[in-house]
Amino acid sequence: MQSTVLRAGAFVLFAISVTACGPSSTVPYQQPTNSSITSSTSGTTTLPSLTTAGFTVTGSIGPTSVAATIAEKLSLSAPSDITVPLAQRRVASHTQSGTPVGTANLLLYVTFSSTTAVTMTTSPALTFASSAIVSGTMYNLALYANGAWTAPYQPGVTATTAGTVSFPSTSTSVSITPTAPATFVLYTGDATTSAIVLLPTSLSFDAGNPSSGSFGASEVGYAGALSATMTCTENPTGQTPGSNAFVAEFTGGGTTASETPSAAGASVTFNVSSGAETGSCSVVISDTNNNSSTETIDVSTTSLTVTGKQRN
Repeated sequence: MQSTVLRAGAFVLFAISVTACGPSSTVPYQQPTNSSITSSTSGTTTLPSLTTAGFTVTGSIGPTSVAATIAEKLSLSAPSDITVPLAQRRVASHTQSGTPVGTANLLLYVTFSSTTAVTMTTSPALTFASSAIVSGTMYNLALYANGAWTAPYQPGVTATTAGTVSFPSTSTSVSITPTAPATFVLYTGDATTSAIVLLPTSLSFDAGNPSSGSFGASEVGYAGALSATMTCTENPTGQTPGSNAFVAEFTGGGTTASETPSAAGASVTFNVSSGAETGSCSVVISDTNNNSSTETIDVSTTSLTVTGKQRN
């Protein structure tokens, strides 16, 4: 009887020992899919490491216009504010500028948002790590901001090492408002924002001090001629300045111009001169594939001239 009791006691002690040394009930650490940082107006701020669905994203943002809390979130699907898909197959040869076309493979969305209106003075530097990243494959970033896509946002990067690809910061600023976040998407394949990209998209002049300006035009993969036609409307009508009696024209005179890029995708420059008449102009830039984009020109005046008759 005593032997049986001893054996039972030994079993209880063994069971306690196994329980004490058994697997921990602690939940394994999971890296977050979203976080936030406080930006700096004078320096670089490191972004926290975020992970979702096998992708880990690290990076940094440069100085911002104001110090603000900026949230970063990863997702495999498009955020709710994106109402236009990045990749859609071209239906016909004619597409309006800014319409995304292609058959891109969308991999990951990275969204930056803030309750404060803030501008990143440079684009974020982002590094993506995943077993899905293949050495020798070109990867691109697109940006959705203010209701429109820019794709590719910067030159594509070919992964030189399996598992990781990095995009450096560029000098292009990125603005965020409480109602308009900025979303980058990592993709492979074709998702080019179709047709002609203009930089800047508008020009402003002072009719009281006629001067000149310029804008660039480019189209990814296009090496043909880009033709521009300018149409101007004076406001008010009936202006009769002694000289420079026009709203605007291409430098050298005329309302049409044509430029050809030095290589496929290279930018060309259109030079514009303003006149002494106030009003606005629309410049339509077209390629040989019926794609087009429009530059706007505003000519106003900062001075007020009052004329009248002296009363006796």
